[in-house]
Formats: sequence, structure tokens, C-alpha cells
Amino acid sequence: MSLSFNADLVINRHKLLQSVGDEDYRNRLSRVLESHKDGEITSAEILDLKDTEVTLVAAPGAGKVLQFLGAFSWLDNGTDYLNGHADGVRVAYASGAAVGTLATQAQMILSADGYTTSVPINGVALANTALVATVSTTEFDTGTGTLKYRLFYRTIKIAEIVA
Repeated sequence: MSLSFNADLVINRHKLLQSVGDEDYRNRLSRVLESHKDGEITSAEILDLKDTEVTLVAAPGAGKVLQFLGAFSWLDNGTDYLNGHADGVRVAYASGAAVGTLATQAQMILSADGYTTSVPINGVALANTALVATVSTTEFDTGTGTLKYRLFYRTIKIAEIVA
């Protein structure tokens, strides 16, 4: 099974922005609408998440912060991932606090394909810092399968908030 999503959100966002006549308003509206990124984490990367974070969304640049809005993931299971921390695969700021879960431990050790939807948790936002996949303390010992995801996020310009 391949992971595919309906493009209605992207198309409707484009139509909405094109329908707004005022360019300044259109630019401001564009900044509050979320973005998303599709990707996958390989089996080798999953097994090494304790030592090597996987970048989900690159750092946005000086004066900006990424806000995690949620995620959907699908584990295309090969063989069960064993052990691993109860937090599963987390979404976090690079070398920082978790902001959500990309895949639950139950999804990772399931003997079949599994799906997870995720919402953000309270945490400290870090400026100009990537969103990454990581595990908190214990990595998975064995297992095969690719974790495919759609991550929803928003880029916020800090100066627009504090002005």
C-alpha cells in the first residue's frame, strides 16, 4: 500500500489566497495557514533514533519558529520492532523537548501495518530549530518496516507576534 493524500487542502489554500484581492492581507493570510510535509523514516533510521535524530522539517531561519500542529503516520510493517520506549517515536525540536508523537509504541510493535494520528502537546518552542523524529531513552532493538508520515506545521515570524 502506498501512502497518498488528497490534494484538496493545497488546492483550496491556493484558491483562497488567489481570491483575496489585497496583497498585504493575502501575505498575512498565507502565513497563518498550515503547511505539511510528507516523508518516511527507514528501518535503519528507526533503529538508530536514540543516537541520530531524523529531520522532519528543517530549521526555518533566524527570527522564526516552527509550530507543530499534528501528524498522521503509517507503519508499513516488515517485522515487529521490539522494545523501545513507551513514548514511541516522538516529534521534538532538535536536541529539545517533545511536541508530539509520530508513532506510538503500540503501533511500532504491532504485527501488522498500523496508523497513528497525533496532536501537539504543550512544550517550549525553540526559535530557528528543526522538528525531528527521536526516541526519549530506549531505542528499538530489532525490526523492519518504513514509517511514512504527513506532518502538519506552521512557521511563525517572531517579530510579528512581539511587535
